[in-house]
Amino acid sequence: MKSEGYPQLEDVVTDELSVLDIMIYKCINGCYMIKIWTKLKKIMNKPEVKSKPEHPYADLSMKAFWRTAIADQPPNNLISFWNPKFNIQKKDSIVTFGSCFAQNIGRELCARGYNWHIEERLPQSINSDIRRHYNYDSFSVRTGNIYTTSLLRQWLSWALNNSTMSQEVWTDGCRFFDPFRPRIAPNGFESEVEMLQSRKVTLSKLLTCIKSADIFVFTLGLTECWRNTDGYEYPMCPGTVEGSFDSSRHFFKNLDYHEVFAGLESSIAMIRSINANVKVLLTVSPVPLTATMSGKHVLEATTYSKSILRAVVGDLASSSDYIDYFPSYELANWPCARRNIFNENLRTVSSSGVSFIMDHFFSGIGDDAISNMGEDSKFIVRSPVEGDNGEECDDALLEAFSKDLK
Repeated sequence: MKSEGYPQLEDVVTDELSVLDIMIYKCINGCYMIKIWTKLKKIMNKPEVKSKPEHPYADLSMKAFWRTAIADQPPNNLISFWNPKFNIQKKDSIVTFGSCFAQNIGRELCARGYNWHIEERLPQSINSDIRRHYNYDSFSVRTGNIYTTSLLRQWLSWALNNSTMSQEVWTDGCRFFDPFRPRIAPNGFESEVEMLQSRKVTLSKLLTCIKSADIFVFTLGLTECWRNTDGYEYPMCPGTVEGSFDSSRHFFKNLDYHEVFAGLESSIAMIRSINANVKVLLTVSPVPLTATMSGKHVLEATTYSKSILRAVVGDLASSSDYIDYFPSYELANWPCARRNIFNENLRTVSSSGVSFIMDHFFSGIGDDAISNMGEDSKFIVRSPVEGDNGEECDDALLEAFSKDLK
């Protein structure tokens, strides 16, 4: 018997209702108890619950995916590429050291109005070509290129304690050369005393500039190096630029991860012992090896070296809030831009390549007013005859010793 005005059970009971433990009672006239209708109402009026992501990738931003962050982007602009840990302002005293690419960083900072601090300099009245010829205005002091973390540690330890400094001198019989800055004075020094005194001046200036620095920038360049049996490291193999090679005293060393890490970690500790407030910004030079003594193909040797350096700076940067890493190496080597970054030799970074890398640097620190990046800007393709940017790169001279180019 059906009761008029009431829906039948098959019309209102859903799959959702079937999970309820409901006792259905029929009245004599076929009505259902009010208790049933109350529960049905609650089910029908229950708000819709939005489904949550089933995995963590669903909430990632566009920069986390290759297609949206790389493939779909114009070649002159990588969105949200670098988010620095600390502020970098124009008034900050910024000092730069490292491989030859670090020279570009200093000059770009200066050109865009930042306080690139040069502690050891000649009077500005002296011709800029002469200053550069004698390795002034390349780094904050005249250390020359510091390619490895262990060489940086050596310079810092000498600065903190001059008595540990090597007394080694090279001579051609007439002039004297600094083994640890072989190109610092192209024609050498007049005497051994003058050479050693010049190095001590640089060590003193190194301490002074670190004491006043707000940011210490260091660009890592190589893992391959040359040492002597006294325990000192050279920036170049003896005999290539100056001096004479002695197989009984000089030997090749290719630093591994742990050695590079230890060199950089102890260097930063020494820097912070001089200035407890200084922040450290690390980069890896995108410039490939000119030549390798590893016995490997130069491409494989370059990949090994840069991979070690990149891993070390990544680990150290993640361990401290006062150490950061700017990905200049990645910018130079990402697939879309790589052919436009380098000069014809596919090794030195072109002027447009430097601008491209530094545009991302300045955009990262929030200086969009002077950045050339944007949808309307075009990536500057290098000229077939474009040369280097004037940086002094000792290791570039190794190319002259290739017997296949003679």
